[in-house]
Amino acid sequence: MADRIRVLLVGDTRAMREGRGDLEAAGLRVTGEVSSPAEIAGGESADVLLVADDRWLDDIADAWGERPMPAIVVVTRDDRIASELGALGLPGWAIVAPDSSSAELIAGLVAAGRGFAARPASRHADADDEEYGRIDALTTREREVLELVSQGLPNKAIASRLGVSDQTVKFHLSSIFSKLGVSSRTEAVRRGVRAGLIDL
Repeated sequence: MADRIRVLLVGDTRAMREGRGDLEAAGLRVTGEVSSPAEIAGGESADVLLVADDRWLDDIADAWGERPMPAIVVVTRDDRIASELGALGLPGWAIVAPDSSSAELIAGLVAAGRGFAARPASRHADADDEEYGRIDALTTREREVLELVSQGLPNKAIASRLGVSDQTVKFHLSSIFSKLGVSSRTEAVRRGVRAGLIDL
C-alpha cells in the first residue's frame, strides 16, 4: 500500500518489542530501529518516530536537522510532555503509556501519522485553584496567542495570523507570562495544557 505509515523506532521498550509484529500486521511499515537520537542523523525515512524516552525530544530535533520533522509518538506516563511536543510544531503527535496494549500503540501511531494529536484521556488534576484562577485571568486575545504559541509558531507568524504587529504579540506574551507566573513560552504552554485551556 502506497499510503502505509512509515515508523522508525527510537530506543527500546517492552511496548515496542512486543508491538512491532502487530504494527506490520495493522498496515504500518517499520522502516528501522535506532538505539538513540544520535543515530537518526543519517536520514531514515519515516512519517512517525516512536520514541522510548521523553527526555530525547530536543536531541531528536537537533539530530533531524533542517529536514521537516515527522510526527512523534512518545512512550511515557507523563502526559505533561504534551506541551513540549506542541512547542516543536510537529505535523502530529501522541503519548502512549509504557504498558499500553498493541491496539493503543497502533491507535497512537495512526493518529499521529494522520496529523492528529492524541494522549491518554485523563488530564492532570494537580493544578490548584490558584493556577486555574490565573488561567481564567487571560483575555480572549491572550488565549489566542497562547494557543498559537502551543502550535510552535514564532512571534512573526503569530502576528501575521492575528493581523497585529510583532510588538503587540510581545506585549501579549509579557502579559501572559506575568499572569501565569512563568518566564518562558514552554512553561506558559504547560500551564495552559494542565488547566485544560489548550487541547493539543
